[in-house]
Amino acid sequence: VIALLVTPVLGLLVLAAPFLAGRPMQEATVNRWVQALMVVHLLAAVTMAFGVAIWGAMTVDLGRWYGDAEYALEVALRADATGAVAVVVIALLSLVVLRFAEQYLHQEAGHLRFFAISLLAVACLDVIALAATLDILFMGWELLGLCSFLLIAFFHEQEATVARGLRAIYSYRTADLGLLFALILMHASGRSTGLGGASFTSGAASGVIGALLLLTASGKAGLVPFSAWLSRCAEGPTPSTALF
Repeated sequence: VIALLVTPVLGLLVLAAPFLAGRPMQEATVNRWVQALMVVHLLAAVTMAFGVAIWGAMTVDLGRWYGDAEYALEVALRADATGAVAVVVIALLSLVVLRFAEQYLHQEAGHLRFFAISLLAVACLDVIALAATLDILFMGWELLGLCSFLLIAFFHEQEATVARGLRAIYSYRTADLGLLFALILMHASGRSTGLGGASFTSGAASGVIGALLLLTASGKAGLVPFSAWLSRCAEGPTPSTALF
C-alpha cells in the first residue's frame, strides 16, 4: 500500500529536483523514468490486489498527524476489495495514457510539466481509492481538482484555455462544498468519518450528509448541474482528457 503511493510521489520529486536546480531532465530521460515508475506502480497495485484477495481487507495506520482537545487527524489507508479494483484500474490506465503522452507531447515546451502534474494526479487518485476516512479522502479530492485545472489550462498561453480551466475549477469547488459541509456535520454530530464500515444511522442528519456527498460526487462526475465543465476539459492535452 505504501509503495503504491510512494511511487508517483517519488517520480514527481525526481522530476522536480533537477528542474528547480536549473538543470531539467531531457525529454527522453523523463519518458524512461516515468514509464519505469508506472510499471512499478502497476505491479504494486496488482500485488496489493492479490494480497486483499488472499488475506482480506487491511488497514495501514500512519499515526496521528494533528490533534487537540476537539479534533484529531488520524492518517490511515484501507485496502479492501473496492479499493484494490480501483487502484489496479488507475495504475493500468495511467500507464497506457502516459505512454501515449510521450509521443503526443514530443518536443512540447511543457513536456516535463505535464508529466509532473500527471504523477501528482495519479497519487491523488490512489489516496482517494485507499483513504480510510473521509478526512483523508478530502485531501486527495481537493488536490486532484487542482491537478485537473492545471491540465485543462495546460496551454496557458491561450486565454480561452485558461478561462475554461477556471470554469472547471469553479464547478469543482462549488460541488466540493458538499463534502466539506458533510465532514463538518459528521464531526459536529459525533459520527465516525471512517470508510471501512457503517458510519451512518437513520435520521434527518444522515439524509442530509448523504445528499451532500452525492452533490460532491455529481460535480466530479460531470453530472447535471455541473456537466458544463466536462466538455471544456478537452481544451487540455488529449492524454489528460483520456484520463478524465
